[in-house]
Amino acid sequence: MMHRREWTEVNKRKLCPACGHDHWCAWSRAGMLKCERTNVPPGGMVLVSEKDNGGVFRWSDDRQGSPRRLAKKAAAKAPTKAKKDKQPRKVFPTPEAAAARYRSCGKSTGQWDYLDADGQLAMRVFRFPLPPDPAKPDAKPAKQFRPVSRVQRGWVLGDPEGPILLNRLPELLAAPEGSRVIVVEGERKCDAARAMGWVVTASAHGSGGAAKSDWSPVRGQHVVILIDRDETGEKYGKAVAALAYAAGALSVRIVRLWELWPEMPQTGDIVDLIEHRRNDLDVVRAQVEGLMDRATEEPRPQLDDLAVFDPVSAVSLMRQHAEMRPPVIEGLLRQGEVANIVAAPKIGKTWLVHSLAGAIVSGGQWLGKKAKKGSVLLIDGELHPETLAERMRIIQRSAGLSDTDMALLNVVSMRGQCVDVNRLGKLLNAKVSPGQYMVVILDALYRFLPGDCEENSNEGMMRVYNALDAIAREIGASVVVVHHSSKGSQSAKAVTDVGAGGGAQSRAADTHMVLRDHEVDGAVVVDAAVRSFAPLKSFVVRSAAPGWELAPDLDPKKLRKRVNSASRADNNEIATHTSLPETRTPEWFAREVVGDLNLIKDAVIRRAKTTFSMKKSEAETLLKCAKADELVSGVPAGLNQPLRYNAVGTTGSKVTPGGKEGGGRGVCVPPTPPRAQARGVKGTETPPPLSSQASKSKTAERRNVRLMGSSAVAAADTLGGAA
Repeated sequence: MMHRREWTEVNKRKLCPACGHDHWCAWSRAGMLKCERTNVPPGGMVLVSEKDNGGVFRWSDDRQGSPRRLAKKAAAKAPTKAKKDKQPRKVFPTPEAAAARYRSCGKSTGQWDYLDADGQLAMRVFRFPLPPDPAKPDAKPAKQFRPVSRVQRGWVLGDPEGPILLNRLPELLAAPEGSRVIVVEGERKCDAARAMGWVVTASAHGSGGAAKSDWSPVRGQHVVILIDRDETGEKYGKAVAALAYAAGALSVRIVRLWELWPEMPQTGDIVDLIEHRRNDLDVVRAQVEGLMDRATEEPRPQLDDLAVFDPVSAVSLMRQHAEMRPPVIEGLLRQGEVANIVAAPKIGKTWLVHSLAGAIVSGGQWLGKKAKKGSVLLIDGELHPETLAERMRIIQRSAGLSDTDMALLNVVSMRGQCVDVNRLGKLLNAKVSPGQYMVVILDALYRFLPGDCEENSNEGMMRVYNALDAIAREIGASVVVVHHSSKGSQSAKAVTDVGAGGGAQSRAADTHMVLRDHEVDGAVVVDAAVRSFAPLKSFVVRSAAPGWELAPDLDPKKLRKRVNSASRADNNEIATHTSLPETRTPEWFAREVVGDLNLIKDAVIRRAKTTFSMKKSEAETLLKCAKADELVSGVPAGLNQPLRYNAVGTTGSKVTPGGKEGGGRGVCVPPTPPRAQARGVKGTETPPPLSSQASKSKTAERRNVRLMGSSAVAAADTLGGAA
């Protein structure tokens, strides 16, 4: 019975004798053939049953011997299991010699050559006809394609290893960046479209071979897909659109030719349209190009985890990316990369990036490096529009830029707009076409940080730079970010350690360029850590308002050194506050630093640093202790406003004997804190001499200065020793 038979699929070595294909059809152990494509019996067999477009066949009785014996003989020759051929493929000296092995397919009705990037023949595809289907007399003639491919020692049957090259590859690679590339479904249609003067390509094996091809040559191009009028054509168009976007295409449009010819038959294509227009190529070209212009751009597919994680072999990777991305600034930045420009505040970073924009729009030099000519988008978050306009005029005059050059520079002022990098990415995707700009400049990064991002957090900064990478990828531009350096001297730091915030900001960027002060005033040393270029040697530039110029006469090793606090004090470079006590207590901090000035926290810390030469950590600790002891109070100035601090009860302070009133070294004694008064502790108007309370005073002093560091402890020990 039929249901008890076991079926084994045909394979490439033994094709189906009915349809000539190498899959779907199968042999039974009894020698019966089941074909899924045609119900026309092959020679020597008769039709047993049919279903849809296929049928089941057995050997005819007119052959010598009984049918059962013939069936067993045929079953013995039939493959018992479709195994993958692990043996090396046979090598032939020429493609014609290899194609001769396809003689069972009949006489070839066409052939197409696939050339590599050097114009050498890499693959040849032969077309063979199939028997017509009696059930579909009006259908197009069926056909099958058989390739031969080049290997190191000659030619073999089948496709090459790895991704297949696109048809007419040399013409595709020679097309300028930003060109329109037409994709059709098959080599014959590719030839017809090429006759109209377009840059045309096609993937091998028709609608089912899109995923097998290497689509990297369409990077940076505008792709238009002319699909056939059937369900297969729609699927092919969607598949090619996704593959083209993944390869870096600037845009993809799908064109349905039956909008020009509503009566186009099913499976109709560009060849049918040309024949319908009586081979008038000029008319067809004008009509199809108008349809291309009206077609809407296909949306970019949303990446998910499965799409992002798609491992490829090293061979495929090297073949897909045969060359590095083109440089935008020679030796510093490539297309689609992210770069940091880091320097101290007010050193001239904005003038530096403005001169960078001028060099790109004019194709000139920037810091001695050749810039590729292109358009620039400057997104400024610091300057008012009026100031920005004046700087543009200064840059144009100083660099001698023409109005044509300045037209390539687009500027948008985002000051006060509260737009972070995530929202900025959405705005750019909506407003900017891929490839519209070569470089996007962001000045400065702190203006575009999300509200939940801590600058010192590596996790937060990594999210920011992932967003910048997404912007570079989506719009096909390099992104240059202006960033501030951390506080203090930068001379002793490594290049990647310069920059405020978490270390991710320097590690995530492809180029991390820093400017540090030189010993000579008005000059800075330029260093850069680059990812896709050879290491950059340090050099010096000096200010040449409104920009910078190279200073080859200055030694880049002579960075300005930091002058420590002790040396500056010894040289009287800064003044010391006259009322600074040897022991800094929360009481003293509340009275002398906070006072009744009604300052916010940052202003209090800044006053402690500038007026009393305190470290930030020490000032924050003393303010925290003063608040805990209720020596200072904070009151908001209004809704959603920061607290403003004032000292509590500073008017009743007294000075111990030996202070200003006594003439010797004394200790400032604050009034009794409110918390102490609540506990019933009385204040001391005139405390007894230190010698009479030494044992208690030393312990109290140590408790007060526990958080103030070794210098404060030493001062307490000195007081105890004096007692």
